[in-house]
Amino acid sequence: MTTTFTTPYVQAVLASLDGTGRASAFSGAAANFGAAIGPALGALLIGRTVAPIGITSSIMFFAGLGLALSSLRSVPLGSTSRPAA
Repeated sequence: MTTTFTTPYVQAVLASLDGTGRASAFSGAAANFGAAIGPALGALLIGRTVAPIGITSSIMFFAGLGLALSSLRSVPLGSTSRPAA
């Protein structure tokens, strides 16, 4: 439920950092993909046994954390202004 309230703010930050608008468009697609594939993956894992859920969620968490941390390297500090078009 928190995603409903935080997504517009995250997209606003993405739009201010990315002049092309590709990042904010991709974030919407990623959120929709996650909302669609998450329950299906959970049902698939529950159908077999409960143990793979912890392993899968840990792998997905660390993959997302790695991607988030790697993206921080490419954003210069203090760059909140939009590039000139």
